[in-house]
Amino acid sequence: MLVEAIGLDFERSMQLVTANTAKDWGVPVDQLFPVARATLAACVTEVGPYDPESPYPLWYVTTDDSYESSRLLLPDGWRPSRTR
Repeated sequence: MLVEAIGLDFERSMQLVTANTAKDWGVPVDQLFPVARATLAACVTEVGPYDPESPYPLWYVTTDDSYESSRLLLPDGWRPSRTR
């Protein structure tokens, strides 16, 4: 089970986006999640093949960016645009 939340990253902190935040922005919450997922997919590209000879894709994170759990939300079939 995953709980999906949207967070805004700042240089020294992070803020969760709430329904009130979306209301203040004048954007329905359900429109924020697809944008957040696309942003995640575009940003988390530093992965590498764990076992290139495996019959199925198996990746591992090659950076220390603390987004490991967020990668669980990437869509099925997602492939990194850049690997190490």
